[in-house]
Amino acid sequence: LEESELIRTVDLGREETNGRRAWILDPIDGTKGFLRGQQYCTALALVDDCEEGRRDAVVGVLGCPNLSRDGRLDDGAPQGDGVVAAAARGAGCFRRPLAGGEWEAMRTNALRESHAGGRLVEGVAAAHSDHGASARAAAALGLVEEPLRLDSQAKAALLAGGSADLFCRLPRRGYVEKVWDFAAAKVVISEAGGAITDLRGRDIDVGRGDELDPAVDGIVASGSPALHAAALDAVNAGRAAEEG
Repeated sequence: LEESELIRTVDLGREETNGRRAWILDPIDGTKGFLRGQQYCTALALVDDCEEGRRDAVVGVLGCPNLSRDGRLDDGAPQGDGVVAAAARGAGCFRRPLAGGEWEAMRTNALRESHAGGRLVEGVAAAHSDHGASARAAAALGLVEEPLRLDSQAKAALLAGGSADLFCRLPRRGYVEKVWDFAAAKVVISEAGGAITDLRGRDIDVGRGDELDPAVDGIVASGSPALHAAALDAVNAGRAAEEG
């Protein structure tokens, strides 16, 4: 396809996402990582009616070309031939090498009794996440390893596969998040056994349209749901200290 034809083709799917069912595609999630030759992904989610009588993401797929085939990353650089993480509501989360092969289950570190010794994963750009606040939270929780910093929802694949234990997204005040940046990640993390909420512990509503609720001023995900409340306390305290 010529570039102009490709753009027109992608735009054929451009419509409001407040209908009953909608596929949400981010063809290059993590544009800056893509341009640097580092981490990015293709993110696809299906938002549909669910049993609670509301719309939510029910399918999430993350194609991560620069993660290793087993979904790992140690130093932020490309490390292998890629992995696909796929999850469906109530059916679990699975991965396989991007080039093909057998699917295997993905599980977070859900059985951790504390965050001590775990690892934080967050974005590269400080404008998209307050690194000072997350560093304070990590120290309070005992996350002693250097944080993994990368672009895109590939971060969700790392958390879902147990390569990280805490994810923080703390943008500047007033920033409104786009639904395509979180819909697929929400399903992948949840179905792998983790928890993902806003800073107040509320569910991330990805069924309301193109944008998340403007009241969402940060997002936290934990590999262990039992430790999520402690993570929220630490992240909120870290942010308050940074802004204090």
